[in-house]
Amino acid sequence: MVSTDPSDVPDAPTSRIDSITGLRAFAALLVVGTHAGFWTGNYTEDTAGWFFARLEAGVAVFFVLSGFLLFRPWVTALARGTSGPSLTRYFRHRARRILPAYWLVVIST
Repeated sequence: MVSTDPSDVPDAPTSRIDSITGLRAFAALLVVGTHAGFWTGNYTEDTAGWFFARLEAGVAVFFVLSGFLLFRPWVTALARGTSGPSLTRYFRHRARRILPAYWLVVIST
């Protein structure tokens, strides 16, 4: 039976979950590995090619975990009956994290 009592909702929806953070970091390394294998031409018919091709499983794991972590504050707010996180704040923080590296890559090429 599912409880509908708002006090049963876990606290701190924006806090880190160490196990998921570690798994997401590992999945990101798999994504880097599969991209490195592709761009260096190591997707071949030998053992190394097979290894690099299988690293692409990290893409799905990374996206699922990222989706869970991004959606979690909205689900918690809905369960508590409070307003959700600010989209303006979310986009401002994302821009602050992503745009500097993006502009560095654009300028350096």
